[in-house]
Parts: sequence; C-alpha cells; structure tokens
Amino acid sequence: MPFKIKAVLVLLTLITSLLCGYSPKRETTAKVSATAANVTLSQRDGEGEEALNGFIFFGESTTAHLSRKGGVMDTSEKRRQVWRDDSGTRQLNLRTVDSPVKYFDKSGNMTVLSFADAVATERPTILVLSFGLNGLEGFVKEPATFLRAYNALIEKVEALSPGTRIILQSIYPVGENQSFKKDVQTVNSHIRTLNQEIEGIASQHRSVQYADTASVLQAADGSLLSKYDAGDGIHLTNEAYEQILLYLHTHV
Repeated sequence: MPFKIKAVLVLLTLITSLLCGYSPKRETTAKVSATAANVTLSQRDGEGEEALNGFIFFGESTTAHLSRKGGVMDTSEKRRQVWRDDSGTRQLNLRTVDSPVKYFDKSGNMTVLSFADAVATERPTILVLSFGLNGLEGFVKEPATFLRAYNALIEKVEALSPGTRIILQSIYPVGENQSFKKDVQTVNSHIRTLNQEIEGIASQHRSVQYADTASVLQAADGSLLSKYDAGDGIHLTNEAYEQILLYLHTHV
C-alpha cells in the first residue's frame, strides 16, 4: 500500500476513535446513572441530635423557617446553621451564589455576606441545599434552566470549599393553597417530576447526594400531611421540621 494512503487511513482511524470516545457535558434533563446507585441517602443508625451540629442549611422559605421565631433551630447556637436574609426566602437562579445571607461567626457576631463568601469563610462540613418550589412551573417547563442554575451553585461550592459534602433535599409536598394556579395533585405531580431532576443532578457530582425528606411528610396521595401544614399548604409546622431533621441525622 502506498505510504500516503496508509498514512491517511491511520489518521482516519485515530479521528474515529477520538470521536467515539467523546461525551459532551449535558445541560438537558438529568437522569440518575446506573453507577450512581448510592446517590440517594439510605437509612442508617443515627448518632443523636449532636450529629447535626456540622450542618449548614440554605434554601427557600421552608428552609429559612427552621430558625424562625419559635422554630426548632431558634437558638443562638443553632441559628448560625441556617443561612438566610431578611426576606427569609429566595428563588434559585444564576445569581443565587451572590445573594446575601446573615452569617454568624462562632462568637455569635453577625455580618451580611454573599453566599459565596459565607461558604469560603465557613467551609461547611455538610451543606444542605433546598430549592425548586419557588419557580416550580417554569422549572418543569424548562428543566435546563433549573439544572444550569443548580449545577452552577454546586460547582461554586465545590471550588470554594472542596471538602464540603453537599446534600440536595427533595422539594416538600404541598397541601391545598389558593395561590396555586393548578390543583394540588397537579402541583405535587410537578414536584415529584422536579425531584427526579434533583436526584439526577446529585448523580453528576462526587460530593453530592440526594435526601428524600419529602417522603416523611407526604400522605398516601402524595400531598402534605395536614398535621405538618402550618396553614397555607406550603409552610411547615415544627413537628414537620423535627421529622426532617430526624431523617437527615439517620441518613447522612
């Protein structure tokens, strides 16, 4: 075989091999990979309430209410574990990483930092993130938007604090609420759909796992149990938060 022809064939073989092995990063709907079987937390023996001391919580109002007045984490020691601002809520987007939080140091002194600066300062042992209910309808229609924002938040934490273990909570179920544009069963169906996306996000990161905390709050029809409903179908009672924290310290 002439040398030039042989060289061309070798080059074509090499190019084909490289293309076959190429796998671009996806920004489409996330699916749990077969190799990520341990991405969802499973139950184990709990270590008692003190096991939650290394946790930091950041998310929407259902997370901020952990430390509301009279809440289950409304003490000077535990309040520093819930990162929130005066509004007590926020919606996930590409700017969330720079949104303000009240950061309490170990002496109880408070300063307002961006979420990113708080991560870099605290370097949490375990960071629990909870997003998806605010903006739910839009996220279900355009999951790539949700995935992009959540992945950006996770990647920023990984860069600023490589030793932090990240837990993505499922979105909690909801009860009857007049503010919903759709019936409660449809809303909870959308929540379950987005929870699958959140589990898929966790499967794409080594430092991330998924906590199905929604499972301890829902009735047989998938809606929020009435005893955990603070009255508006969305926000939770202290009893609900106690169940969530119990789930976390017996699974994480």
